[in-house]
Amino acid sequence: MKIVVIGGGPVGLVSGSVLANVGHEVHLVEIDEARAASVARGVPPFHEPGLDAMLQHVVGSGRLRVTRDVRAVAADAEAILICVGTPATGHGADLSALRAASRDLGMALRGSAGYRAVAVKSTVPPGTTTDIVEPILREHSGLGADALGVGMNPEFLREGVAVEDMRTPDRVVLGVRDDRTRERLAAVYAPFDAPLVFTTPTGAEMAKYTSNALLSTLVSFSNEIAALCEGTDGADADEVLRAVHADRRFRGPVGQNGPASIVSYLLAGLGYGGSCFPKDTEALVMWAREREMSTPILDAVRKVNDERPERVLALLKSRIDLDGAEVAVLGLAFKPETDDLRESRSLDLVRLLNDAGARVRACDPVAAEQGALVLGQSAVVTTDAEVALRGADAAVLATAWPQFIRLDPGKVRSLMRRPLVLDARRALDRVAWSKHCEYLPIGAKA
Repeated sequence: MKIVVIGGGPVGLVSGSVLANVGHEVHLVEIDEARAASVARGVPPFHEPGLDAMLQHVVGSGRLRVTRDVRAVAADAEAILICVGTPATGHGADLSALRAASRDLGMALRGSAGYRAVAVKSTVPPGTTTDIVEPILREHSGLGADALGVGMNPEFLREGVAVEDMRTPDRVVLGVRDDRTRERLAAVYAPFDAPLVFTTPTGAEMAKYTSNALLSTLVSFSNEIAALCEGTDGADADEVLRAVHADRRFRGPVGQNGPASIVSYLLAGLGYGGSCFPKDTEALVMWAREREMSTPILDAVRKVNDERPERVLALLKSRIDLDGAEVAVLGLAFKPETDDLRESRSLDLVRLLNDAGARVRACDPVAAEQGALVLGQSAVVTTDAEVALRGADAAVLATAWPQFIRLDPGKVRSLMRRPLVLDARRALDRVAWSKHCEYLPIGAKA
């Protein structure tokens, strides 16, 4: 099947690469010249484990090609996936790129023969596909339902494991309103062993927001419990939440051993960040307010998340005077296995440390270059943990990179001026680190 993917960002490039890898003919439309050139060479313009080898393979085999002009590839496409960004604006999602992509695609399809289905994969407020995208497409293409189907196919990719998520989806959600669009979009995913969940376009949009809102809620709920434990003698959030994890209702399908992966969101931490959770919870709240609907739970979720770096700073202040102190911050990316700094709580923590008078040396194995650009004079940024730790009065584990978890606590002690280690992700072995360092975990009374 000839598939056109519009947008070469994390969603579009991962989706397009995997679709090409299973045998589809994929044409990626990316208007940014540098990004398009990088993809054409088989080099991903961002860090995502497993994408390098797959992209080299599908580009080398000719199954994925890149162009900057949708007019060159759209007319005879059988399916078209729109994967452009919809960043937060403070007032909801910015749909300008989606509107532009829909307009350009519509003009590219004008006068074309045959039938094709267009699906929006971008995360958008409920009603966007039906009320905005479809009218723009039909106006500029002049095509009716007999030649152009329009649906919604939300992505559920997690940064750091996006390739695997696309290769082995646990479900494919298709929002459609007619049988022909349903059949064409289902054919896109025929090579995958995953259940198809059919709903309306608006239902699909709401499903995506609901998924991210729920996961965000779990994170903030866990951090609220952590805050309660931090004020309670004898209660450790790590132990409390792991006791909750053992409940059989948190396990996967009947007969599956071990906890379901959802419990990874039921852990104390520094808060959620990235390109999805903050943006999507904000957009859903703004969408509801525009319709005079209240969102008390989501309002609280966002408040808890926004306050988390300040609570972690307060915990550190309970042990050390930060004015003039040297503090190592281990991790800048919002999570391991990505270079994404968007809405990273680590960056918020660095700025708070600066405000408290601390001098910060930050380390990240992948996001150091971007971190240096974002932080400027706020921190010295390195990829070497030893450089960050040497002579430090305190260290904060802000991102649970495996490289940091594997650090030798004895070596860390020898490097630091004062071996105070605040574990803001509860990822370190408490017993081992307590033997060598002044170990300070979140989620327990200091």
